[in-house]
Amino acid sequence: MWAAKNYSSNYSRSHVPFVLLCLWAWYSERFGTLGHELIARKWNPKMDLNCARTAAYQWLTSISLAFYLSQKALLDTWHKPGRVDGFRFEPVANASDIRNESSVLRNCVKSYGARLAGDRSRLWSGRPDDGTSLAMLEMRREEDNPVPYLWQIKAAENRRASAQIWLAAQKWLSRQKPLEEVPRPSSRNAPLDRDGWTRLWRPYWLAKRHIPPWLYYVHRRRPFLN
Repeated sequence: MWAAKNYSSNYSRSHVPFVLLCLWAWYSERFGTLGHELIARKWNPKMDLNCARTAAYQWLTSISLAFYLSQKALLDTWHKPGRVDGFRFEPVANASDIRNESSVLRNCVKSYGARLAGDRSRLWSGRPDDGTSLAMLEMRREEDNPVPYLWQIKAAENRRASAQIWLAAQKWLSRQKPLEEVPRPSSRNAPLDRDGWTRLWRPYWLAKRHIPPWLYYVHRRRPFLN
């Protein structure tokens, strides 16, 4: 009934695959599964299509992050944690922490899975000693320049970070040792996690008693969107 009321009349304007909405709605009610755990906003029949579309794509972004990083942490964070001028800088190196920081700051770093897994980017948190005013730092490396550099610092909702944290971050970076081993950045070839894929979709496969062709394991960046 919900699909007939909301989806059919808005299909041309929705730009969201029907299968994505169905999977998101299905996992919204499957407590104890990884798919349910990754949902920030669950489906309910009072939602309109715009709200459902936004929530489903947020879920897809969390899924992508989980596939690239799985439950593992990035062991090489490029730099060492430190404290400078009243600010503490610490790595944000696993999928769970990235999701949490993204929720607190209301930003889009959950979509950074490919660049993180491909050694093109690293995320760090920066916060004053009193624990307030959290900011997110992104370090980047390019293929022709193996030396990491500070790409951006953003406060909540991608607002401009203070000059104080920029100055502190530059001092912190100046105290870091050069990288001893520099793998070539390669976000295009960043591997997806096969075990994570299976763990996520297994409850759906078992419930439906078959594996749909669009949920076979494949090295695709955006599953079930093609």
